[in-house]
Amino acid sequence: MTEIQEVAEAIYEKHKALWPLSGEGAVHLARMQMGDESTTVITGVSHELFKFNKRQEPVEVTYAETEAPEQLSILDRLDVAYQNLDRLHVDLAYEQEALNDAEVLIRSIHQVLDGKEWDSDTPSDIAALLTAQGMVITEPRDDCELTADELQQRYADADGGWGEHPLYSRNVWKEQICCNDTQRGYWDWVVVMLEQEAD
Repeated sequence: MTEIQEVAEAIYEKHKALWPLSGEGAVHLARMQMGDESTTVITGVSHELFKFNKRQEPVEVTYAETEAPEQLSILDRLDVAYQNLDRLHVDLAYEQEALNDAEVLIRSIHQVLDGKEWDSDTPSDIAALLTAQGMVITEPRDDCELTADELQQRYADADGGWGEHPLYSRNVWKEQICCNDTQRGYWDWVVVMLEQEAD
């Protein structure tokens, strides 16, 4: 048993009347016990605390008529999925672990973002949480390696607009269409321009 598991066991023995525990409750108890420890430690303890839910009877989840599952937050949906698995009373340990890991990860990202301004450390903080879950983050590819669809996704406007490549404006593309120099769609034209630049 690791030190984190021992801490979680001690918290559980002291506060077991609180179980089954929500993910937020697990984080709260972990912070109460661990104080100013790193996010990784807090996440580890809360992760272990949430596992103790398996020792308890599953809680029935009911929805008001207006609260359909698709209207729930991602975290609530994960809670429901986890409890539904628990009610099956079969060996679905892998699925339960995966759901639990997803919930811990999303809650951890919420802690990084909630009520805080985005700064230069925010992406690396989120990346650290993702890699701690075993995810692999690759270096971004150069524009010349992307398809038209991938370029459109990369440069899409925040408001869902068409977007534009920083080197090849839509105005230049429109001029080329008017001059009959191209019949390609905008992002296909950008791909050709990037290929020509790379040659």
